[in-house]
Amino acid sequence: MTREEVISLCRKVHTLWWGTYGLPPRLPIRWVRLVDCTSLHLKNILRTQHQITPEYRYSIHLILAYREYKERERHGRELSNSGIRE
Repeated sequence: MTREEVISLCRKVHTLWWGTYGLPPRLPIRWVRLVDCTSLHLKNILRTQHQITPEYRYSIHLILAYREYKERERHGRELSNSGIRE
């Protein structure tokens, strides 16, 4: 994948919306960007909403992978700042 394709995909991910009723489910439906959903919500979408398009499925995986990467990066910085080595 070229750099331009990656940049285009990252921009596209920020334009995808998801309709949610919240917990517990309530009306009316509320539309939120996928990137604003919690990781748990995104995992539940993958687990329960089998009808989603490949674009949505891939985008959710991309969001979750990015969040995991940032968390590991943050955790590594915290360890290095405290003098602890992994």
